[in-house]
Amino acid sequence: MRKRDEIMNVNPEMDCILQHIVDKISYIAEDAEIQKYGKVDMAMKVDAISLYSCDEMHPVTENVYFCRPEHLCGLSSIYQNMVLFCVTNGMPIDPLPEGYRIIVVTSRQSLEFIFNALQKFISNLRIKNLLIDHAILAEKNIQDVLSIGEQILSNPFLLLDANFNLLGWSKMHECTDLLYTETIESGVLPDKYVIRLISQNILRKLYVFGTIVISPNYHLSDSTIVMVILKNEDLIIGYGMMICSRRKARRPMIQGFEKFINKFRTRLSEMKAISYSLKNSEIYFYIMLLKGTVTDRNEIRKCAEELQICRNGEYVLHTIRCRESNSLPLNYAFNIFEKNVVEKETAFAYGKNILIIEDVREQGSGLTEKSAYHKFLADYQAVAGISSSFYHIHEIRNAYLQADSSCRIGETLSRTEESMYFDYSSRIYRYAEYVQYMLIEREYLETKRFPMTCMRLLRMISQDVEKNTDYARTLLVYLQNRCQVNATAKKIFLHRNSVLNRISQISDMLKMDLTLSETTTELLLDFKVIDYAKAVGKMEQLMELIG
Repeated sequence: MRKRDEIMNVNPEMDCILQHIVDKISYIAEDAEIQKYGKVDMAMKVDAISLYSCDEMHPVTENVYFCRPEHLCGLSSIYQNMVLFCVTNGMPIDPLPEGYRIIVVTSRQSLEFIFNALQKFISNLRIKNLLIDHAILAEKNIQDVLSIGEQILSNPFLLLDANFNLLGWSKMHECTDLLYTETIESGVLPDKYVIRLISQNILRKLYVFGTIVISPNYHLSDSTIVMVILKNEDLIIGYGMMICSRRKARRPMIQGFEKFINKFRTRLSEMKAISYSLKNSEIYFYIMLLKGTVTDRNEIRKCAEELQICRNGEYVLHTIRCRESNSLPLNYAFNIFEKNVVEKETAFAYGKNILIIEDVREQGSGLTEKSAYHKFLADYQAVAGISSSFYHIHEIRNAYLQADSSCRIGETLSRTEESMYFDYSSRIYRYAEYVQYMLIEREYLETKRFPMTCMRLLRMISQDVEKNTDYARTLLVYLQNRCQVNATAKKIFLHRNSVLNRISQISDMLKMDLTLSETTTELLLDFKVIDYAKAVGKMEQLMELIG
């Protein structure tokens, strides 16, 4: 047996806690039964292990002391503040003395065997700590780090990025768990497991606590899994999952894995880039909805309830897209937007866009009425598409498609150098105002024809060009002002009688009654068809309709 003074001290940076020692005993002695007596703090930091001695004058609070059952009869009072491990081979022990903190380990293995194995364990921790330091703090690439990681970790593990794509895994260990094998085969954590992580609120807990142990009752898989989120201000580098075999019911040894992850955190904390961190686990849920990964309404509702997301009301979705000419990275722009514009709204980055979910039930000014919102769009050469109202969380994907399409079609119309009939100078494109352009686009793409209804309007536009008249512009202003002559005259700076005369001429040219509401609707749509044709460079093709 080793002497009491042969103690292997632990590097303080390793933060070995009492729980790690107890966990390790279950690996050293698989038949071990462990019972705790007294107020034992399992999170207590442990610097070393030693042997109990009645001659000890100054025991160290950070040490744990191993003793035999016979020592319990006359324990020295100086050990009352220490943690004692009593190893018994099944022999009965007398009633435990009160006022002490004692952990009783019952096993066929001897005290010497367990003590020496734990000494080796502590020594290995120091060596592993140095290996991890070398791998991570020396800024080796991720594959080099994983290679060292699989040498020092005793269990198989997966490392995934923030989108659950597989970065690497422990090739030196075998594991038949479906979560493990399916992830390696597909290169991504399957959606069914991601959904469970979200629906059971695991991602939120992971964000808060950093490390969590998922017990089998979560039904994530048949294994116990230790997950650690690797997050920094400028990126999320991934998740680690250490999968521990369930062939024998015992706690996972997470000590080495935690050190591996903690050193990653140290390296990441030194990075200086500005960030757009995904702070809440519901963001992942929104992203899955946007991608169409989960579509079952009952499953969506269940996940939303678990995450405490209330999306039953009236909301709109904003999609903000910075122009490609803007040299600043999206993460920087998002950080500024979140700081200066967002208050109660949910905002996050998705692809190359910034998305905002705005509650429009509340009274008061909305986002588009804030000067900071418009300033951001101007400063970052950005445009915004806004969906129509949606009322349930499962409608978010459709709202995103509306807002994104509004952005795209609005940019198409605003970038043309042609003289347009409508004003597209605003940076905000609402779906309700641009849905007709989308229908025009779809009709053209499907049939290669523009849905033009009044060919005489095209002839009138052609005559405007030839004779330098402005009948088409007068007609548009008249229609936009609900066929009110005075409002039209004021807008185009003409006398009321002149407008009346011109409208009469236009009515004759088009052979249409301009006072009818269906005529107004038809002509306004035709003007939008003309603007769209100009924007996509197909005006010549449109004019071919009149020969």
